[in-house]
Amino acid sequence: MKISITNDSAEMIRMAKEIAAEKSAYYSVQTLGRIRDQVRLRLPDRSEAEIEDALYRTIYFYWAYGCDVDEYFYYHFAEKDHDEIKKYVTKREKVIYTNLLNRIDDAHFLQNKYETYQLFRDAYKRDMILCDGEDCEDAFLRFVKKHPVFVVKALHLGGGQGIHKDDVIGLTEEEIREKFRSLLTEVSIINGQMNSWGSKSGFAVEELILQGEEIGRLHPQSVNVVRMPTLLIDGEIRVYQPWLKIGCGDSFVDNGHTGGLMAGIDVKTGVVDTPGYSELPAMYEYHPDTELRIPGTRIPAWEELVDTVKALSSRLPSIRYISWDMAWTDKGWAVMEGNFRGAFMWQFFRQKGMKAEFEDMTGLRLNKEFWWE
Repeated sequence: MKISITNDSAEMIRMAKEIAAEKSAYYSVQTLGRIRDQVRLRLPDRSEAEIEDALYRTIYFYWAYGCDVDEYFYYHFAEKDHDEIKKYVTKREKVIYTNLLNRIDDAHFLQNKYETYQLFRDAYKRDMILCDGEDCEDAFLRFVKKHPVFVVKALHLGGGQGIHKDDVIGLTEEEIREKFRSLLTEVSIINGQMNSWGSKSGFAVEELILQGEEIGRLHPQSVNVVRMPTLLIDGEIRVYQPWLKIGCGDSFVDNGHTGGLMAGIDVKTGVVDTPGYSELPAMYEYHPDTELRIPGTRIPAWEELVDTVKALSSRLPSIRYISWDMAWTDKGWAVMEGNFRGAFMWQFFRQKGMKAEFEDMTGLRLNKEFWWE
């Protein structure tokens, strides 16, 4: 594979087409179609020829810089030169950093949602069961009789994929059993489509979180959580660049991949200090649905939250970078989930590349010209 750094769009497209042809097993018709759909979503007014050129530019940027389609657009890389782009940590570079910080053999503790629950059950403050086969049907029946409104989560997926709220209100026992079988099939299909790294049929069923009004009022339809990245550096656990994740529209989940907003939080005060940003990309001073102002939102019991995630991270010292999703509930702060390779979205809501700061803090350096070398 031959690739070189250039600012010439035509040259980028030429190299990208050569790469796509060389790696045709990966860049199948289906894969190119998915990339094209992502580009079209962000460039709705462009012609098909312009969409096609942009598609190949994103492929060039992936191999030149390690960014995916989302990052190419929300970091506005098309408008930046090489030196400015290199100030950012891209998705593929993030994987390299986290592989250096975290023990790969221990990834399963956070990548399997039910295994994470078993480790940190006390901090979840709610019930959860594992459904990974037909023999779980009776356990599902008992669970939903206790919690008729519940949340279904595909066991091994991230980014808000495979998560939805469901209920069995008004259903007979046979209808509930049929729902279980449908969920088992549905999750198996989703896991297969999303290239899940684990079981193709596993899903978790958990008690619905009742979120506190202080954060819930921003978007009551979703459970809005605080993303708390922790870093273990020189024996000290610190919280680095936390942010608030807020749902939009009718979405039950708050994830940026599903149209949610992200807003930075001042780690010292627990006060939101940026507008909300969506990955489309767009910026909002006021929430588009509730019209409540996002900057200035005060996160409740902030010091308690900081102490909680530090204590949680101390229980997994082999995983030095963990991103905790924490929900403010009627029972206080509760774990939504932990992430082994949580996104470095702080560069998005801070609107600047932060590679130098991250490397200075961790002592890590990326010295190769291209991430794949």
